Amino acid sequence: MLKESLMTPKLTIIAGIGIGLTLVASTTAGARTTTVPVDEAFEQEWHDLIAAAQEEGELVTISGPDGVTQDGDFFDAFTDEFGIEVTQFGGATDQVIARVLAERDQGIYSYDIGATGSTGARGLLEAGAIAPFRDNLIHPEAIDRSEGWRLDYIPFAEYDLEQNYVTFMAMTAEPNVMQLWYNTDNVTQEELDSLDSWYDLLNPAFQGRIAMGNVAEGQQSEDRTKGWNLLGEEFFDRLMREMDVQVLPYGAGREFADGLARGDFDFGLFPPEEPALIDAEEQGLPVTEFPRTFSEGTAQTPLSLLYVIDHAAHPNAARLFANWVLTRDGQTAFNEFTHRTGRAALRSDVPQGVITDDTWARLSDPDATFFDQNSDEYRAVAAESEQWFKDIFAELDITAG
Repeated sequence: MLKESLMTPKLTIIAGIGIGLTLVASTTAGARTTTVPVDEAFEQEWHDLIAAAQEEGELVTISGPDGVTQDGDFFDAFTDEFGIEVTQFGGATDQVIARVLAERDQGIYSYDIGATGSTGARGLLEAGAIAPFRDNLIHPEAIDRSEGWRLDYIPFAEYDLEQNYVTFMAMTAEPNVMQLWYNTDNVTQEELDSLDSWYDLLNPAFQGRIAMGNVAEGQQSEDRTKGWNLLGEEFFDRLMREMDVQVLPYGAGREFADGLARGDFDFGLFPPEEPALIDAEEQGLPVTEFPRTFSEGTAQTPLSLLYVIDHAAHPNAARLFANWVLTRDGQTAFNEFTHRTGRAALRSDVPQGVITDDTWARLSDPDATFFDQNSDEYRAVAAESEQWFKDIFAELDITAG
């Protein structure tokens, strides 16, 4: 177990104003005049980039099954600011990645920006289909992380060993270290009240009533890693051996939500697609997320992947978006237009927007636990937990579906 070394006891939230690029040559107040330095070289480079991107006129993104519905309004904000049309290609991750790689094998390069989940990003990275990210950064607001950010460094995914390809544009602090959804018709108030610790979920009364996404294939890898670090092999060994857990296929978000709503199972871990559950709840179906934080607590984690596709179809538009999304304007747009209200922009110096009050408070908690995905310890736990689930599924002859 690497529990202590994997986490930082306290995350300092850096509040303040980052590098501003609203350029004012001089301002006069009474008899006093203040001159603000202007980086004319950058201003020209930024102006030229916008012009070149507008000449291309299009940005094509790839995402997972929920990307189009959850991120569409955010990408529209980019269109509104620069007049560049965004085309989103989303769907089941394995199908999206297979299409991208098949086209590349034929010398066809159709895509610019990736915003998939971890499995898709890792597959593209291993195939050499992602461009170095730092090389695309030119905007001081995107580069300088010393002020106005929730983290004072550029975070990269744990499987990005060079720390230069797959980064994040947001951060999350869910009510618990792993998501837990339940059927409100079948789970009684007495049963809910009995759940104070994750270990309470191992009560024999819940045997045969739990389902989970296919974490052996990378589903909810962040939650899996955090949960493994927090609870250890003992918890998951008992869960898989004692509780008769049903495992759904990778990416089966709608099936997961429908099964929980029908009462095929009463508790859901590692959901393949959270928006499907949110949609079901908004439609009045009997599903909701567990309402309290377990005694084991929660944690803050970078989320919402961002990367530039190698040989981008519209390289200037791709570079413009990669920079814009990390400026105050882009991060403000994320908070204002995202449908993923359980996460917020990685910058701390932008308005709350539509982000829920609970999420905002957890992200601003200076005593919250933070998982450092850049650390060797985190990568080791991620690999260990994924392999353990592969092994236990094989040992117990568990087939997803």
